[in-house]
Amino acid sequence: MRGPLVVGVVEQIAQALAGTYRFAYNGRAVVVRIADVAVRREGEAAFAQLSGDTSGRVLIMDIGGRTVNLALFAGGEYRHGKTLELGVEAALDNVDRALLGQGARALSLAERGELLTALLQAESYHITAGHRAVRVDQIARQQLDTTAHALCQEARAKVAVEAAQRVVLIGGGAYGALFGDAIRRDITIAETAGGAALANAYGALGAVQPTKRARGRK
Repeated sequence: MRGPLVVGVVEQIAQALAGTYRFAYNGRAVVVRIADVAVRREGEAAFAQLSGDTSGRVLIMDIGGRTVNLALFAGGEYRHGKTLELGVEAALDNVDRALLGQGARALSLAERGELLTALLQAESYHITAGHRAVRVDQIARQQLDTTAHALCQEARAKVAVEAAQRVVLIGGGAYGALFGDAIRRDITIAETAGGAALANAYGALGAVQPTKRARGRK
């Protein structure tokens, strides 16, 4: 249930966003009119686009760069949520520490992006440090798996993970090569939503009704 303070903030957000906006795009005048605004939690947006049975307890784990948002649903309604400071960037911070411990150097922001791309494409990744090549993907694999395991432990401490009928992974960190495979080894019922990285956006676009009705098995 949303308290009066939360409802008031939601109404303020909706009122601030609704209206007519005029701007130029590629030299052309564009007018955008926003008539209605619906404010949803990120977990609610992702829940709206889930397929299959959603009638039981469903835990959504939204794995981002710095945080992981947990949202627990029962009977199609949001029940409980927590935010954990254990996103993919936390694992990359540990990669930097490991590299420094080996006498190398920390990754630049661009190199972090290149490393993630290499992991997703199952390719090796090296950096140059002190006139030598240092392989980073193997270090990253260890740190990602370790962080994913810590994430599972922390999630169990915050919500009733084992009581859920479904655990659905979304967000950029949900891909198997990042956290997904390691989480599924620890939480065996975990599944990755289709279009994981954009699950919230897909859900928000499709959430035309105030609340999604839970679907049972057919």
